[in-house]
Amino acid sequence: MDVPFQALKYVLTPENSDPQKPRYEPYGIVVTKKCGYEHGCRPVLYLSNEETLNLRIPADELWRVVRFEVTAEGWISWQHEREWRCRGNFELPVKIPAVLVRTSAEAADLSERLAGDPPYRCKPRSVIPLNVICQGLLS
Repeated sequence: MDVPFQALKYVLTPENSDPQKPRYEPYGIVVTKKCGYEHGCRPVLYLSNEETLNLRIPADELWRVVRFEVTAEGWISWQHEREWRCRGNFELPVKIPAVLVRTSAEAADLSERLAGDPPYRCKPRSVIPLNVICQGLLS
């Protein structure tokens, strides 16, 4: 997702992050757009089924298309995710700007683990608790 930090509270709502049936988990890895782009990531294309056909999107590029429709039943829209994708696997760089965790307690725990010589292939420069960014919603 390319969601600004201040907007995460609108994505990670209690309904969307219900532990019994979560749409989104309150964890993430932050990479820059430049890094993603250099590794083949691209913003998705939000298109209706008709537009996808009319634009003749090649089959090998359909991994970038996300359905966007307005029907009599309502909207089919994932635009709020501002999603980027890459074809195949995305290999994380050795150094990443940050990771996102649910709570301040989890941030402290992970920071402590990272302070030693962790067996992780990549190491974040910071650990950010989402309950702070989301103003306490994920406590």
